[in-house]
Amino acid sequence: MSISTAELGAKSGVGPRREGPLVGLARMLGPDYRMGFLFILPTVLLVLSLVAYPFCYAIYLSLTRKYVGVPPVFVGFDNYVKLTFDGFFQRAVVNSFIFTFGSVGVKLVLGMVMALVLTSGIRLRHPLPELLDGRASHPMGGADGGLGAELPLDLRL
Repeated sequence: MSISTAELGAKSGVGPRREGPLVGLARMLGPDYRMGFLFILPTVLLVLSLVAYPFCYAIYLSLTRKYVGVPPVFVGFDNYVKLTFDGFFQRAVVNSFIFTFGSVGVKLVLGMVMALVLTSGIRLRHPLPELLDGRASHPMGGADGGLGAELPLDLRL
C-alpha cells in the first residue's frame, strides 16, 4: 500500500510547500517583512511628489501654450512640430551630440591609456615622496643642509 505525497502531508500536519519569488523574499526578510513596506511608504511618496509630479506637470505644460496671467491653451504636439524645424534647436541638438560623444571618446581613450600604464610592467618613479617632503625643494632646508640647518628644531617658548 503506497501513500501519496498529498496524503502524507495531510497526515503529518505539514501543508503544501509554497514556492515562488515572494516566498523566498519573505523567508529572507523575516516574518515582519510587510512592516518594512509601511516604513518605506513615506519615502516613496516623498520621492514621487518631488520627481513624478514636476515631470508630469512639465509634460502637460509642453502640450499647452501658456503665457503669464492667461490660462493655458491646449495645443497638443504643435509645440514639438515647431521645435523640430527651429534652427536654434537643431543646432543645440547637434552641439549636444558633439559634446557628448567627444567627451565620452576622450574619457575612453584616457581611461584606456591609464589602465594600460597601470597594468604594464613598467616601473615608474613616483614623485609623491618628493612632493610630501617640503625640505627637498625649500631653499631654507635643502638636502645639503642649507640655511635651515642652523634653525632650532624645538620652538617651544
